[in-house]
Amino acid sequence: MIGIVILNYKNYQETISCVENIRETNQSLSYKIYIVDNCSPNESFEILSEKFNNSKDICLLQSDKNGGFSYGNNFGFKAAVSDGCELILCTNSDVEFNENSIPNMVKEIEKSENCAVVGPKVYCGDGTVQNANKGILTAKVFVMHHKPFLWFDWFGTDKKYTYAGYKYDKPIQITGMVSGCCFLIRSAVLEEIGYLDENVFLYHEEDILGAKLREKGYCVILDPSAEIVHFGGKSTPSDYAFVRYHKLYSGLYYLWNYAGTSKCGFAFVGLVVKTMFFAKSIFNKAYRKYYKKLKFDIKNLRKSKRVFWKK
Repeated sequence: MIGIVILNYKNYQETISCVENIRETNQSLSYKIYIVDNCSPNESFEILSEKFNNSKDICLLQSDKNGGFSYGNNFGFKAAVSDGCELILCTNSDVEFNENSIPNMVKEIEKSENCAVVGPKVYCGDGTVQNANKGILTAKVFVMHHKPFLWFDWFGTDKKYTYAGYKYDKPIQITGMVSGCCFLIRSAVLEEIGYLDENVFLYHEEDILGAKLREKGYCVILDPSAEIVHFGGKSTPSDYAFVRYHKLYSGLYYLWNYAGTSKCGFAFVGLVVKTMFFAKSIFNKAYRKYYKKLKFDIKNLRKSKRVFWKK
């Protein structure tokens, strides 16, 4: 049986649509859907409870806090593992599956025991392909991935990192991780790597998961025959200073704990990040608040013991 984990945060209408789409496109598949309401501050849990109260294919859970993407999904992953699901599909609520998308991912992951994760070809709502797959994130790539440095990326460092040149004409082994909006993973692998790292709230979860999989010698495959549409971003907070802080902090957390970045290299990247954030804070009060927090957190990161570091 496949466990399908959907993380809900406030957007219960999207979650209901996602469930209905899964039911319509996977009538011959053996699955159970685990909806995790990530402690939504609205009526999401009550509405979802009323909607799916008598549904045998649905397990509705509510986390005790909004601990972010990794925390909420782990809530569902562990329930699916406990129920004996051998494969787990992690999907955002704002995803629409094409016919055979999930069965095709299952076929691909079953081709090799060394394959731990399979991801689909992802389209944006406007029909364009979403280049959200990830190569290996290094300190150099991290810096070039952000403005203003992105404007001077003459050698295409960021495009290589996001697989922007991939033609989607055949399956490909991804060096890092496929898009976090939807991926199929083996339950045994999740247990082996200790699930997702809950020390990041938003962003760079894929980079961390990819590092964990590489350390164990597993491979990640993108299968373009499995197609989905990702409408994207409706549950992301509108507080841009908050979002920017987490993008930068999570990236630094990854570099310190999973990329083997030297102390000098980390100090340099930390200085670049603080400078970028300070420039924003000059004219923005919200950024000033998070600038102080970012400085404090970078200092503490440098003092902390690394979670995992393989040269």
